[in-house]
Amino acid sequence: MTNTKDLRVVKNKKNINAAFLELLSTKKYEEITVSQICKKALINRSTFYFHYSNKDELLDTMYIDVMTDYSKLMMESFQANKHNLSDCIIKAFKHVTRHSDVINIILKMDETKKLQDTKIKSLFVNQFLLYSQKSNIKFKKTDYAYYYACLFASCAVETLHWWLDCGMKEERYEEVSKIIIGCLENGINKAFFE
Repeated sequence: MTNTKDLRVVKNKKNINAAFLELLSTKKYEEITVSQICKKALINRSTFYFHYSNKDELLDTMYIDVMTDYSKLMMESFQANKHNLSDCIIKAFKHVTRHSDVINIILKMDETKKLQDTKIKSLFVNQFLLYSQKSNIKFKKTDYAYYYACLFASCAVETLHWWLDCGMKEERYEEVSKIIIGCLENGINKAFFE
């Protein structure tokens, strides 16, 4: 019985997210109501409120999920060998492109971008520190691990903003990947890692 309930929960959340994104493609965020989301997702209000307290929480949850996945994709680049590094970076850009609607809405709601940038940077710093502990990365000076994590997070966030602002053109995937790899090979990694 538990598996059926778990599958239903997953399906309902997926339907809610899809309905919300579909509504966002035709309406402004402020115009969307929980009732409209429920109608589009073919669920009742109690099902919606079982998962989310309001549409703000729904959007915030979707955003954190997207950013967590983006962060994990960026972490894959540390594990990648030189030949796969470009693929990892491109995969991260494609992820941002696929989810740009959610990211842009959140960033527009926070006009100064400070609150969201702080959230994203914190997520990236934590992911990086966790990854470096699990992977036994050797830093030249161990007390600089947090600083390196902050640099990584800041670069990832600024790259995200730039990518959204420039229109996320597919023909730029390779070009931007080469720039990032050049920075890693010629600077940051040499400065911090043994």
